[in-house]
Amino acid sequence: MARCLDALSPDERGWGATIDGIGGIEKTALSLKVAVRAREQAWFDAYIFVTAKTSWLSPRACARKRWRSLCWTPFRESIRLLERENERQITDALERRHALLDALRGRRALLVWDNLENLTADERDLIAEFLRKLPAPNKAIITSRYRTGESACAKDA
Repeated sequence: MARCLDALSPDERGWGATIDGIGGIEKTALSLKVAVRAREQAWFDAYIFVTAKTSWLSPRACARKRWRSLCWTPFRESIRLLERENERQITDALERRHALLDALRGRRALLVWDNLENLTADERDLIAEFLRKLPAPNKAIITSRYRTGESACAKDA
């Protein structure tokens, strides 16, 4: 918790934090607890949670959800949550990423992008590129079962 909060601090220059590790170790729960603490500190004006999770357990069975393009989902959903209707209509992935970067300029938002292990390696690379360009003072927390080269903080099993 402390390492992630340090990474999200307004005094820190990095883009944020990665929480990675095997399934079931509460990466999502930790990311949300960190977001709540950041909110208590009033570090951000907007908190955006998007998951790339593809299956959920229910009392009846394991339900699966298929995304038409997982790569577009975090960008599209973040734009939707920022209530930017015009940008939601963009179909090109690169244009959508640029639109989200533009929408975040002049804001203080915390993006929490969960379960990025469900993306392809190419899609994760696009996310990493996006995070390197994330305009300050915005920050992000990403969770994944896979370790990435973009780690700002990590929770190992």
